[in-house]
Amino acid sequence: MHEPTPEFRCRYVPESNILCFRRGEGDREALRKALIDEGSFYLTGTDVDGLQHLRLYVMNPLTDAETIRKLAGRLEVLGGTI
Repeated sequence: MHEPTPEFRCRYVPESNILCFRRGEGDREALRKALIDEGSFYLTGTDVDGLQHLRLYVMNPLTDAETIRKLAGRLEVLGGTI
C-alpha cells in the first residue's frame, strides 16, 4: 500500500470526529471532486484562516486506521495528477 508523506498537515488536533487537513499547495476543490466522482471517498472543504482545507467526517464505526491510510494514499495519487 502507498504510505502517506509528510505533505499532510492538520490545522488543529481533532477533538471530535472531524479532521481538517491540507496536502501540498494544489487545488483542493479539484482533488475533493475527483474523489467524489470516482466514488472512493467523500470529503467536504472549508476555509480556515483564509486557507482552503479538506475536511473528513468519520461517522461509520467501521472506519479504521487502514481506511484513513487508503484515503491518504488516494489523495497522494490524485494530487500528482491534478
